[in-house]
Amino acid sequence: MEEKKENNQNQQKKKKKEKTQEEKEAARLKAAEKKRLKKEQARLEEEAKKLNENKDTNNKNENKKDENKKDEKKKEETKKEENKIKEENKKNEIKKDEKEIKKKNLFSLTSFEERYKQLKTTKFQDINPKNYTSKHIIKLLSSNTNINYVNEEIINALRLIIKNGINKQNSNCCYLLNGLKKYIEKLDGDTFQILNQIKSLFEEIFTIINETTQSGSGLDNTIYFLKEIKAILNTIPTNISFPNIRDFICLKIDDFILKNINTKQIISDKTDLIKNNDVILIYGKSKIFRNLLSKAKQKQINFKLIFVDNPQLNHISTEIEYFSKLNIPITYTYITGLYNIIGKVTKIFIKAKAMLSNGDLQGKLGTAAISCIANHFKKPVIAFCQIFKFWDKIILDSFQGKSLNFSNENFDDVAGKKIELEFDITPAKDITMVICDVGNIPPTSVPFVVKEYLHKNMEFDIGELRKD
Repeated sequence: MEEKKENNQNQQKKKKKEKTQEEKEAARLKAAEKKRLKKEQARLEEEAKKLNENKDTNNKNENKKDENKKDEKKKEETKKEENKIKEENKKNEIKKDEKEIKKKNLFSLTSFEERYKQLKTTKFQDINPKNYTSKHIIKLLSSNTNINYVNEEIINALRLIIKNGINKQNSNCCYLLNGLKKYIEKLDGDTFQILNQIKSLFEEIFTIINETTQSGSGLDNTIYFLKEIKAILNTIPTNISFPNIRDFICLKIDDFILKNINTKQIISDKTDLIKNNDVILIYGKSKIFRNLLSKAKQKQINFKLIFVDNPQLNHISTEIEYFSKLNIPITYTYITGLYNIIGKVTKIFIKAKAMLSNGDLQGKLGTAAISCIANHFKKPVIAFCQIFKFWDKIILDSFQGKSLNFSNENFDDVAGKKIELEFDITPAKDITMVICDVGNIPPTSVPFVVKEYLHKNMEFDIGELRKD
């Protein structure tokens, strides 16, 4: 019995020890959990502080960016205002200059005579004729004492002719003829003096063009036409009044511009050249190409275009923009890649600066190479040229005449300058057909057209004036 009691007591003691140990362990775990929670809470608070600090820094950076943007906008606005002010100042200066010119009546009869006296005494530096200003041209015209009045249109036209040379012959000749027309319309007074004034002005224009610019087909034909007018003025009888003479000359100038320089006649009913599924190679930039191909597109003819460009010129970008708006498939390549695409081409369109009397073609640099390759592959080469640019001359090669550009004008010796060709000569054997105002002709018919059509179209006699 006593042993049982001792065993029970021992068991109870063990149980109490185990309970106390468990309680101590639970208390220890609770304390450890509290410490962990406190550390976790402290960590979270630190992270929250860091996040808030980052947000504050981000907000500060964003505010700085907004402030910088506002500053940039203010700077741009100030620049725009400054530019506007500068433009207004320039406009005001131009207006002041125009007012001063109007006050002085620069192109009136009296002040122009004073201008002549001033320009005769002044000396200009020897410069390239392409850089001539209106003052230089007035200086050249002032050498003739019979000319006491010239309008601004003639001076600007001569300046453009000297600057552009063979390029832009149509527009430059139109400017010159319209300027002469306005000049003649304003003249009034004694018939004999006025006729002498017109003839002396014509002579000065001929000498200025011959001495300062390279000869071109359109310019030569315009000069030929003006020489015909001058010849008529030499044979006019004294009993005809100047108003009749003035109307006669102005009418002939209008007819010359309409019949010879107008480009619309060359494309009338020429859309039959273009057929469905044609692949047309174009070299050159011309209004004739634009009008012809746009008309063909309006007739719903499906065709493709290949534009060949010269790296030295790079003048096809505007044409590509124009035809791409018409939804015409376009391929662009340099002249060096012509050999790879010539097999796909069905016909070639080229632009002529002049058709020579032996049937050869003067065109932009690269025209001869394209025509030669096309002839080798038996592709038709069609040249477009107005009769206005048919020329009764022969040019043997690209080095003949004044068709050269000297890129470095500082050298005194021509041999030391870098020569850049502007034009080349395409032989008649490489040209299939020439499209002109008369119709479709072979290149060998050019001299016949020059003699039988162009010059006869510009000739007129005094009998027409008597009828008026």
